[in-house]
Amino acid sequence: MKLLTLNTHSLIGENFGQSAIRTVDALVREEIDVIALQEVNQSMDAPLLVDQRPSGFVPCGVSIPLRSDNYAYRLAQVLENEELFYHWTWLPIKRAYGQYDEGLAFLSKKPIEEMRVICLSRKDDYEDWKTRKAIGVRTSDRLGWFFNLHMGWWGDPDEPFCEQWERLVGQLPKCSTVWLMGDFNNPAEVREEGYDLVGRSGFFDSYLLAGHKNGDATVCGDIDGWHGRIGKEGILRIDQIWCNRPILIDSYRTVFDGRSYERVSDHAGVLIGISDERRTARRRFGL
Repeated sequence: MKLLTLNTHSLIGENFGQSAIRTVDALVREEIDVIALQEVNQSMDAPLLVDQRPSGFVPCGVSIPLRSDNYAYRLAQVLENEELFYHWTWLPIKRAYGQYDEGLAFLSKKPIEEMRVICLSRKDDYEDWKTRKAIGVRTSDRLGWFFNLHMGWWGDPDEPFCEQWERLVGQLPKCSTVWLMGDFNNPAEVREEGYDLVGRSGFFDSYLLAGHKNGDATVCGDIDGWHGRIGKEGILRIDQIWCNRPILIDSYRTVFDGRSYERVSDHAGVLIGISDERRTARRRFGL
């Protein structure tokens, strides 16, 4: 099984055609099972899709309609043209930059059988750019739940990470394997903040569990939300994949980082591979 998370920063600063070609080429080559995308945008003034149930789409019960330049819709469409079919969903969360509907998207090779939406922020306000939500899906292979999230910052006075994390953990499925995939906005390099809180809550970082690693940081240089907050080295590992069980991860790679596939966003993606045996890492790490 392969899992990918990527903050796409879609439609901003680059047209769909340029980034899509690079993205689709990589996705076709890698044949990823579950893809979690953040900052998945559509223009508020783009034409509405005539068909609000396009191929593979599974609605998540929200009222914002799909528009013709929706990044997840167009990506799934191009992939299908390349004979790689995905079931997909898109959760709109807020208005962004005054011109986009911004949300989270999942693409899954297996049919999506169940979904959960969790509001992580103090209020659910579509006009507030700090509104945060998570979406979870359970697919037909019953390998657990996958949650896609884009969290707030540790020290934010309005929407602190610790409160959002508490809301998330309180609504996660019990007695099931749970994967958390996304932009945590909390660097792995910083101690006693969000990264350590996740680890103390019973989750295991796929980076630490991986037998083979290729790449580390997912952000290099100044990006939105981190202006003036990045250390002198200018790199952060804020895009992460966690699991509530210490499953042995065969491989961890950063992708779309300029080395493993060309950049398509201001973030690199994280791609992990897990063996079919689903071995645990308890013995290896003394857990």
